Amino acid sequence: RLQAALADAGIDYVFLGDTLGGKPSDPALRRDGAVDYERIATTSSFSGGLDRAAREGAARRSALMCAEKAPLECHRTVLVARHLAARGHAVVHLMADGGTTAHAAIEERLLARHAPADDLLTATLDRDERLAIAYRAHAAHMLGVKVRR
Repeated sequence: RLQAALADAGIDYVFLGDTLGGKPSDPALRRDGAVDYERIATTSSFSGGLDRAAREGAARRSALMCAEKAPLECHRTVLVARHLAARGHAVVHLMADGGTTAHAAIEERLLARHAPADDLLTATLDRDERLAIAYRAHAAHMLGVKVRR
C-alpha cells in the first residue's frame, strides 16, 4: 500500500530492507539472540545496500524511511546513517516536529551519553574510538542487551 500511495504522489519507492534492515533473518548476524549491528555492517549485502542508497541519493533527493519517531530509537542511526556519514555522505535526520538534525549532532549526543571525553574510562581515547564505544553502547541499550566495551 505504501508503494502505491507514493506512486500516486509521484514519489519513487525503492525497497532496501533486505540489505539495510535492522532485523536480519541470518542467525549469524545475531549475538546471544540479539541483532548485532556491527556484524551486519561487515557483510557484503550491507555494503551493497549502502552503495545503492548512495547512488539513489546522488541521483535525486532521497529519504530512508523508518517507523521510529526519534533517530536515537532507530537502527538507521546506529547502523545505516553511521556508515553513510563515515563514507562522507551528508546525513540529515527528519524530526517528528518537521525540523531537521544533522547526523553529526546526533553523534555528539551519543558521545555525551555513552562516552564523554571526561569519563575516566574513555578520556584517553580519540573521538573515533569513543564514538565506536558510544554506538555499541547505544545499540545495546536499544536492543536491551548488556554493553561489551
